[in-house]
Amino acid sequence: MKTVAGSLSFVLAFAVLACGGGSSQGLQNRDVPSGQEFGYETKEVAQDMGGERPDCPGKLSFVEPMDDAQKPTKGATVFNVVLSFAATRDLKVAYKQCDSPIVDASVNFTIQNDPDGLCSLASDMAYTGDDGIASDKLANVKQKVGQFQVKVCVEGAPDVPCLYFNVVVDPKGAPPLTVTFAEYKGSYPLIDTADVLLFKQGVNGKPKCADLKLDALPTAQVAQSGLSLSGAAVFTKLPNLEAEKKQTYTIIGLAHQGANGPTQAWACEDVKGVVEWGGKQYVELVLKDLAPRIVGSYEITSTFDLVSGLPPAVADVVYTITGFFQNPSAQIMLLACKLGGSSLEDFCGYMFADPSDPDIDELTGTGQVVFDIVNAILIGLLDQYCPYEEDPELCLKILFTGKDVSEILTKFQLISTFTFGKEPDEFGILAESSCQEVWHSVRLRWTLGKDCPPDDDNCGWQKFSFSAVPGIENTITGQFSAKLEPPIPGNPAYKDAWRLTIDPHHLELKYGALVNFALEKWLLPMLFGDGSDGLPAVDSYEALVGSLLAGRACLQTMDCCEQFAKQVAGSTGSVTENLVEGACEALIQTGANWLRSQLVGLDATPENFTLGTFIDPPPPKPCAIFDKNKDMKFDAFGAKDAPCLWDAKLVIGGATYAPKGEFYGNRK
Repeated sequence: MKTVAGSLSFVLAFAVLACGGGSSQGLQNRDVPSGQEFGYETKEVAQDMGGERPDCPGKLSFVEPMDDAQKPTKGATVFNVVLSFAATRDLKVAYKQCDSPIVDASVNFTIQNDPDGLCSLASDMAYTGDDGIASDKLANVKQKVGQFQVKVCVEGAPDVPCLYFNVVVDPKGAPPLTVTFAEYKGSYPLIDTADVLLFKQGVNGKPKCADLKLDALPTAQVAQSGLSLSGAAVFTKLPNLEAEKKQTYTIIGLAHQGANGPTQAWACEDVKGVVEWGGKQYVELVLKDLAPRIVGSYEITSTFDLVSGLPPAVADVVYTITGFFQNPSAQIMLLACKLGGSSLEDFCGYMFADPSDPDIDELTGTGQVVFDIVNAILIGLLDQYCPYEEDPELCLKILFTGKDVSEILTKFQLISTFTFGKEPDEFGILAESSCQEVWHSVRLRWTLGKDCPPDDDNCGWQKFSFSAVPGIENTITGQFSAKLEPPIPGNPAYKDAWRLTIDPHHLELKYGALVNFALEKWLLPMLFGDGSDGLPAVDSYEALVGSLLAGRACLQTMDCCEQFAKQVAGSTGSVTENLVEGACEALIQTGANWLRSQLVGLDATPENFTLGTFIDPPPPKPCAIFDKNKDMKFDAFGAKDAPCLWDAKLVIGGATYAPKGEFYGNRK
């Protein structure tokens, strides 16, 4: 339905004519988005307001089938009238219910926005007759060019929509060009104001619509601004038309909310704007919505689940590593049997009842002694270096449940910057060359002991640049193509939101390096000592194994294996110091390397990571993208509480893995 402001504003058409002046000057360029429009059709859905009502409520309609602009009036709310000097005109409306006339109803006729008093009405109110028709007479009383509206409403029936007569006063009753707007059905319901700009075509037929860019419009030959969207731009005089006899104009319409709002819809017509001296031309413009600007940079927060649903071979590797945070004492003993080598095989044989199938619940006497030694050292480490000084038992809970370790990897956040260098083309396509991404940081969350409020997005998170991640060390860049599409009215998932589809593309994100960083470089020092007490930090698997076998102090003196060998040999009497020390050295060097390489080795597949929004299988799931402050610039991708979904594919260990991922972002 056409928007009609509470006080409809009609600007006098070229008031300078009253002083013998020429045509109006072109408008200054408005703040309009660059790029092309995205037009689409919508169906108006009737709103059920509740309560009882007749099957067909009373309705006003125009009596004449065509208005003076030769536009059909059936179902219209506006009737265009052209009135010559000193002329009169009957304004007729019909009031009916279910096609039956409503008799003796009071119908009010009110002149609006006629400050010069150009015309008068015979009466402010008329009654409907037996045919349901009410009529009032409009007369020109001041012979001056101008325009205004007559509003017609049923008295005492506020639910019946009013009608409007757009009236243009012209000395000959035939202005050479009148421009109106078709009923607007776009996605900006508050649009109420329009501008009309005329660009005269030269002998070469230019400028055409394709030659005019909305973000860099030249000065128009003639223009009218601040029109009601339901009104008309009436051009009573065009430059040099009398001398040239015939002219052709490219006509642009710009629509916005209020006089100073950014342009939200536009129209362009470069064929029908043919005017002749002594003739009259009517052109109706059909508005198309403009997409807000997407050009700019956005900070994107992506959250991935990096452990759920892993392929079996990869899961074995990851769970071996994470096992060190659930039962370090058991894992370090089992590691001795996994690695092989003479010293470790012999040591393994002393610890497990069945070295070929080691089970932490089936230890030999020597194995139990070793387990007790390592476990005692572990408890001491956690008690001494646990970051929760007031409740060190929290660190023990980590080892027994593994819950918080799991949450680190199931809510793994990566921070990136998406930059769009150009607006989409007329089909909404964003070329790969104009869409760049830079992945630069990782965010990890540890909430144990922090009592984080549920709505606090910053509590417990720590952010690290990729430069701190071994195996990555630099930002990861990429390019992608995308498509921007207009809102889908009535669709609950995308109502009032534009939609962005990001096509699948390759990124050199290294899964193993990221997971290894989270465990080795972040979690280890947080649990077992970060060096703040003067002792070496436990920030490597080598330091972890050494400190588990002999305590952190040995990392400073570099004699962890010597201390461990003396303690085991002295406690059991069944193994020599040389055997234990050799096995210890192998664990620290070979074992730590094995742990790290198992993860980092997963990144051997070139271009192993593919990312995009969901396209296949259907239905597609593009990202909702918003202009929240209505300044015609996109400022948000999804939202924290309603993130967009990634369709991620990761080739690791020879198998394809689809980690669950989601993202949201905001303009920088």
